[in-house]
Amino acid sequence: MEQCHALVSALDGRLRLRHSAFQEKAQAEQVCSALRALDAVCDVHSNVKTGSILVHYDAAAISQEHCIAQIRPLLAALPAPKAKAGRPKLGNYALRWSAAGQRRLLNRSMLVSLGMTLAGIVAGQARVHIVAGVLFSALVGAHVFGHRRIL
Repeated sequence: MEQCHALVSALDGRLRLRHSAFQEKAQAEQVCSALRALDAVCDVHSNVKTGSILVHYDAAAISQEHCIAQIRPLLAALPAPKAKAGRPKLGNYALRWSAAGQRRLLNRSMLVSLGMTLAGIVAGQARVHIVAGVLFSALVGAHVFGHRRIL
């Protein structure tokens, strides 16, 4: 069975169509009217908020493939789907991180800087110990600031 670009769910007796054109009430109503006129279609519901149309048909009277074949010309007449306005592909990754991701990075950075501080002591490298200690202190300060309401 060939897939329609707007067909997102197909169960016996039920089809869900989703397309950005269905978010416009006039376009959704036009398609719903055309779907109601098809053979064996019992009920049609549109949701302009989600851009979907739910088609109930009599599965005993018509096969799923035949119902999709009747719907396909209606879908072919729809305009090309609008591109989703998602996140930019390039940009500042720090601004796109979730709070959990930022917290995880801070915790791991504190652990690494603490390890570097201890390694500096063991190796006898006072400069490494001091730099890593200052970094650890700054990270602990950021951690405490982030959790100031809890503490």
